[in-house]
Amino acid sequence: MKAGVKLAISALVLAVIYVGFDGQAAIALIGDIRLEYVWLAAALGFADFVLAAWRWQRIARVNGVALRFMTALRVTAESHFFNQGLPSTFGGDAYRIWILTNRELAVGDAIGCVGTDRLIGALALALFVALVQFKLVDYLTDDVARIAIWCVIAAVVIAIIVALVVGRQLARRERGPLLSQLAQSVGHLQTLCAKPLDFAAVMFVGVAGHGLLTLMFYVLAVGLDVPLGAIEAMSVFPTVFLLSMLPVTVAGWGVREALLITALQLFDIPAAAALALGLSFGICMLLISIPGALLWLSERGRGA
Repeated sequence: MKAGVKLAISALVLAVIYVGFDGQAAIALIGDIRLEYVWLAAALGFADFVLAAWRWQRIARVNGVALRFMTALRVTAESHFFNQGLPSTFGGDAYRIWILTNRELAVGDAIGCVGTDRLIGALALALFVALVQFKLVDYLTDDVARIAIWCVIAAVVIAIIVALVVGRQLARRERGPLLSQLAQSVGHLQTLCAKPLDFAAVMFVGVAGHGLLTLMFYVLAVGLDVPLGAIEAMSVFPTVFLLSMLPVTVAGWGVREALLITALQLFDIPAAAALALGLSFGICMLLISIPGALLWLSERGRGA
């Protein structure tokens, strides 16, 4: 989907939500948020950067790619800026691949390291959603909603399995440079899966990272005085976050807010409060992308 279309969809959905669900009340709630909770939420977001950088470094090392932790942390922060600031969720991935190829790494190896990290993150999120889904089903009365959530989880797992199977076939039938690079890329994931301890480590860190983002969501709810308990936040947010990753809007804007308004009705949370919470999370994600933007600008300044 083109970037302009995603931007238009985000703007349209947010406009409809703002008009239809008392957007002025949501903005008023955001204006009254307690700032100490915003700083705490931002700190949790930065902690997620640290875990994400370690995971990427570990995946690279397993595949024989030398990547210093501080470099991985800096590039992770910069890629978050691209993911939040550009109308494409793959802007940050493209930047990470570019950084690795500039370090004289083969394109296939660069795509493999970044692609494997992306797949592990998606699989960890699917696992996290599956774990909290057992709590969420206590509140869901609609069988269609339950089935839809499980279908999304299954789709993520099946996609990774298919990637592994297709990768093996491509490895046996290298036809041209493109298929050769794709086979080499999928081979990175196979190498990681062949080392159970490393695979378990990156999966654990991936799940922990999503746990930090869920805690960040809960902290913002407390700061907004939204009557949402920690267990309820844990049962709702991971599923909303997973679904908002679908590449139909810019950084999940619009989809996230619509899903939260729907999901938090299960806990009798007013639509305006749910909208305020979704917007606050998005704004906080933008705020923590600022250091990445500054790092990127400083790198460009040194290069100029």
